[in-house]
Formats: sequence, C-alpha cells, structure tokens
Amino acid sequence: METDRIIVGALLGITDAGLYFMTVSVGALPTRELVSPLQRMLFPSFSERALDRGRIRRAAVESINVVGSLALAAGCGFALVANDFVPLALGGQWRPIVPLLVVLVPYLGLRATLSMALPCVMALGRTRLLAGVSLAYAVVHLPVFVAGTARFGLRGAVGAIVVAGVLYSYMNAWMLKRALDITLGEILAQLRRPLVAAVLMAAAVLALGAASPLDLFSKEGSWRSLLVKVSVGAAAYAGALYVLWRREGRPAGIERRLLQLVSR
Repeated sequence: METDRIIVGALLGITDAGLYFMTVSVGALPTRELVSPLQRMLFPSFSERALDRGRIRRAAVESINVVGSLALAAGCGFALVANDFVPLALGGQWRPIVPLLVVLVPYLGLRATLSMALPCVMALGRTRLLAGVSLAYAVVHLPVFVAGTARFGLRGAVGAIVVAGVLYSYMNAWMLKRALDITLGEILAQLRRPLVAAVLMAAAVLALGAASPLDLFSKEGSWRSLLVKVSVGAAAYAGALYVLWRREGRPAGIERRLLQLVSR
C-alpha cells in the first residue's frame, strides 16, 4: 500500500513525489476522518451479531447505506471546494494538486462505501477471504500503477489508483456475497439515494457557479466562495436525501437513524 510513493519518486522525481504525497494525503482526509471511526464502531457491533446470520446481514446492509451516505457526501463535496480549500489552507504553491483531487476524492468516497466489508468479514472470522482479496489487489495495483505513472505522470498515477480501486471495490462486494449472500443489486439499492443526492448536490453547486456573479471556481479561492458552496451543497444533499427517503417509504438507513437521534 505504500510502494506507490517509492514508484512516483523513482519515475518522476522529488517534485512530483511531493505533489503526489500531498494529493493522496489531502484527498484521503474527508473520507478517512468519517469512515475510520465508523469502522472501529462497526467491528464490535458486527461481532455481537456474528452468531445470528439474519441480524448481521441486516446490520451489514444498513451500514452500506450509512457509510455510503457519509462518504459520498464528503468525497463529492470536497471535490467541489478543492479549488478554494487548497490555496486557502495549504498555500498557492499547492494549486497544481487541485485537478488531481477533483478526480481522486470522489472515487475515494465511492470506495469507502464498501469499507464496512472489512470489519464485517473480520467479525465472521473469514480472514483467509480478506488475505486473498488483499493479494489479488496487490497483483493488479502494482503493475497498473507503474504503467500509468511511467506513461502519463501524476495524472496516470491518480488514474491508476482509480482503475485498480474499481476492482478492489468489486472484490469487497464479492466478499459480502460470499460471506452473507448480499447481492450487488442489494448494494446498489442501498447506495441509490446517496448517489442521486450527490449528483444533485454537484449540479446545484455548478449551476450556482454559472449563474452567480461570484467567481466560485477561481484559482485564487476565497472564504466567501468556500462558505457559499458548502452551504448550498450541504442543503442540496440533505434535502435530496430526505425527499428520496420519503418517496421510498422511509426504509431503514441513515435518515431514520438521524431522525431517531434528533427525537431523543
């Protein structure tokens, strides 16, 4: 998992290695800060239900929706504000990583939606399944990453992460199928609402950028632009998610969990 930095440094040099390191480090922040604590919470929760296949299966299906709703909002939302966040938070010298973040962060959000497969499979004691998936990912990731970096530079390195990561996401779905017979259709059904809400959030922010006198996507970035995009994006995402949840008959998911917390 750490060889990519060595490869970029060897093939592209120190400057590009620094840009790549910052791209990956900053790009992982939105989803990592949300998903890592959830993973630590999910493992004991799954472990308590490990002997009851029906209960752990229901918990795993709902956790796909919960993790996906948070990760997709964070990943897609961060891509929309990257041109403001990078120069304001890191400095103008890091502006070249913005187009790389716009590609990488939404993918990391999508990949994080199935990160709950790891604590779930671990709770069931299927460690050989995890080892096999990790080995298969390494066998694909390394040659794809070397080829992409050598041929297309930094853009190729980020593209290789996305290409190999699509396989990794599929393998996580395959683990859930093997362990709990959760089908790809069930996974997509749980992600339908957050995916549609993320698309509507992006459309709302982009439309505002086209219609507003404010230059919301300037290279310089501004706190006002950042605040406007975060406010509009958050409102569009939350509103779309709630409307879709109501239209689908208020199924189990993050919406019901949040309303229960509010009511308490």
